[in-house]
Amino acid sequence: MELGHWLNSLTFVDHLFILFLFVINLFLSNQTLIILLDYYKNKTKQNLYTKEFRITPASIISISIFYTIVLYKLIYSIL
Repeated sequence: MELGHWLNSLTFVDHLFILFLFVINLFLSNQTLIILLDYYKNKTKQNLYTKEFRITPASIISISIFYTIVLYKLIYSIL
């Protein structure tokens, strides 16, 4: 089944559930990136040649999509 057919076959409650998961996973992905940046800064200390990384919306959304898919499949398999 293609993604478009799968999304059209979902009910309104399924869409709300996926949206709720996506909002939670946006928060989790932001926290993941903050922890990774802190870890990177801790490992590199005050090195002059350290690359400065930023948290961008694209990175947050891409990690959140991954988290949403994993959690949805996990919860669906449990139920």
